[in-house]
Amino acid sequence: MKNVRNAAEFCYRHGEHIVKSYANVINAAKEAGLSPADLVERYGLRKYLHEDTIAMGVTRFSLGAEAHAASQRHIAMSDVVSQYFTGLRGNRGLVELGRVLIGSVAQNVGPLTARRSAELVGLPVKGVLDERRANIIFRNGKSGVLKIRQVEERPIPKLISDDIRLCELLHSRLGTLETGRLFDAPGALGMRAASKSVFYRCCDTFADYFEVACDARKRRWYVRQHQNRKFLVLAFYYGTTQGNVHTLRWMLAHSDVEHLWHYLTKITPGDMLREVQAYFLVDALQNHPFDLSEIDMHEVVFAELSDSMERRFGTRNFEIIESNMLENFISLSIKKGLEILPHFFEVGGVKLARIAVTIRNGSRL
Repeated sequence: MKNVRNAAEFCYRHGEHIVKSYANVINAAKEAGLSPADLVERYGLRKYLHEDTIAMGVTRFSLGAEAHAASQRHIAMSDVVSQYFTGLRGNRGLVELGRVLIGSVAQNVGPLTARRSAELVGLPVKGVLDERRANIIFRNGKSGVLKIRQVEERPIPKLISDDIRLCELLHSRLGTLETGRLFDAPGALGMRAASKSVFYRCCDTFADYFEVACDARKRRWYVRQHQNRKFLVLAFYYGTTQGNVHTLRWMLAHSDVEHLWHYLTKITPGDMLREVQAYFLVDALQNHPFDLSEIDMHEVVFAELSDSMERRFGTRNFEIIESNMLENFISLSIKKGLEILPHFFEVGGVKLARIAVTIRNGSRL
């Protein structure tokens, strides 16, 4: 959720002026018949920048280009890397802020649509939203006897519509609205065509800029879209137990939580849903006191799950089993008949949900 919040705030606070500043440089270079770097070297950068971009701290066109040039002069790589990241987080590079912006759009569109990276990379700028700007349109690969391209529309929150407006503004100012892709990204020589590598470079720049968490060995977690695709279902499970699932329901414009659940199961592959369920239950068993006010799990179910785990690992203590091994065990148990599903009920005309852990009739773990 922190990534989504950072991405949303960055887009709303800085998106428009970064787009205008970058487009100013690219258009001026094109008119002068120069590369952007030569234009900036000859005329300076400041005259092309929006006042808010100047106030943000931008003083360089491309930190990456400067870092490459420094490495060619045999400057110590540790110094080159240090200067690059200091400049990145100090808002000094315009190209890099442009990539942070596209990475921010990806951090919003990716988790909230739960589509594959290949589908996201192929999205056009023009026509990606319906006329009401309330749904995002995916044109899937051709299928069937007549090889007809399938069109799917998915509801989106206003946040996504506003993010896409920034991409529309960028391409409109560059004159590429008709041909541009949503995840084309600013580069030192001009816009870089959307591809999987460009998409993830923007995501990585976002992660470096906001200093996303590192592991115990100080390696940063660079999120990929296959992980983002689990976001909505995870948010449903944790939101249900913590009492804030209606925020997610409101964001995705569903009338009640049951309709939201059916939507999520429709867009989430079965193996991915099973992974989320296993992760959720392992987290509950290992990291939280098992609170029956949050999750329904009859003592008979808990006992059978514990018996099965003892046969597998020689212990009934969930906390001492390595989490990945326990997730695999729970995932296998789900295949055998363990169910970790929401149960819906109404209170005062409002539909609510509770997560229940049960065993399918006739099944043995």
